[in-house]
Amino acid sequence: DCKTILEEPNDEFGKAGYCCAPMDSTAMSLLLEKICANRELRIQLGMNGRNRIAKNYTHEIMCNKYLAVYREVM
Repeated sequence: DCKTILEEPNDEFGKAGYCCAPMDSTAMSLLLEKICANRELRIQLGMNGRNRIAKNYTHEIMCNKYLAVYREVM
């Protein structure tokens, strides 16, 4: 789920974002204020997310995952 991926990752990259409950505009605004007020946090979250995607979602990795699914259903 998104919360696990963003806030509690099991990899070397660390936190890449925050989640809040759907339709909770108060929580969303507080998180946005937190991120907007802290330049270093914004940079770190962005770098963590980008590095995670670059490592785990290359074309080769994604093609292999899709092929594994196709092989499983055939």
